[in-house]
Amino acid sequence: MIRLLKMALPVEPGSISKSSNNDDSMEDEMIKWTNRLARSLKRIGLFACLSLALVLGFAALPARAFETGGDLSELTWEQSSQGVTFHNSTGGAIDVISYAKSQGWTCVRLRLLVNGGSGALGQNLSYDLALAKKVKAAGLHLILDLFYSDGWCDPGQQTTPSNWSGQSYGTLRSTLQSYTTSVITSFKNNGTLPDYVQVGNEISNGMLWPVGSLSNQSQFVGLIQSGIAGVRAVSSTPKIILHCNNAANTSLVEWFFNTIAAQCSYNIVGLSYYPSIGTDMSDIKTAMNTYKGLFGNRPIMLVEFGYPYSGSKTSGSGYWTTPAGQGIITTDINTIMKSYSQGAGVIYWGSTYVTGSWGAESLFDFNSHNAEPAFYNLH
Repeated sequence: MIRLLKMALPVEPGSISKSSNNDDSMEDEMIKWTNRLARSLKRIGLFACLSLALVLGFAALPARAFETGGDLSELTWEQSSQGVTFHNSTGGAIDVISYAKSQGWTCVRLRLLVNGGSGALGQNLSYDLALAKKVKAAGLHLILDLFYSDGWCDPGQQTTPSNWSGQSYGTLRSTLQSYTTSVITSFKNNGTLPDYVQVGNEISNGMLWPVGSLSNQSQFVGLIQSGIAGVRAVSSTPKIILHCNNAANTSLVEWFFNTIAAQCSYNIVGLSYYPSIGTDMSDIKTAMNTYKGLFGNRPIMLVEFGYPYSGSKTSGSGYWTTPAGQGIITTDINTIMKSYSQGAGVIYWGSTYVTGSWGAESLFDFNSHNAEPAFYNLH
């Protein structure tokens, strides 16, 4: 500041006596110098205040949120029903959730079925509330993925829950909103209010068929709006995610978010990305370049990502289907998403789903249940 003051002063005070030969001229010079000093101080003060405000303003800006972690929906089932004990990479038994936090994960995703059944689809309300307690206790963020079904939800299946079947559009909207409000209230009362709520899963082809199918597009939009209203009736805190499959299909993603989602009040663009075997991931790079500035410049999160650690691609170009290959592609997808200003995170799907056909794509070996390298690269 002293340097700024010296630079701004047009005359050194000592020079006044040297250039003034009588008291009157000295007084005139002193008045002129004092006025110049006042103007200079005013300019410096304004500059200093603006500079300080700018510095403090930038310091106060929160770091861009970027979530990394996995979907752990199968965790409790694998442990309690399948007898699985998960290990770190060297074979030591671990508590998956707290260990994930220690390895840099920030977020866990859990799906919720309206009438959770059995096996890998046993995620009913009590199941999720218990798991959410552990997630929050570990200091991790929570994405609650509302399936609005009794089974899998994806572009090929969006079956209405059995006890909602046959309802008219108006009744179904009311049922959907009341159900969502009840669920979010339960999570709030449980001390586990989600940080994100995903209203529907991969809903590019509609939801709650046939009422919310694409042939009834306005009804489809209305159902999404009811789901969002159900969340907001409880809290304004959770960020709303709307979820479309196939992140690299720019025409599909743009259509969904510019036509369907644009009519809804949401916060996060949620996408699934399952790269083809041996990919170089140029498709997702091209897609993310296309999405720059689109969708109201909303954050874009890969809420589902996965790649096998076992398979036939063990040579040649592209990512290999080996533990190392899975680890490298996981690191690289994080790097790619972080390089975009709208990039908001990467969530690995089926992280602990070691039983069944998905086993070779989980983050744990399906035989030893030891953590694969990719587990450690989600940070």
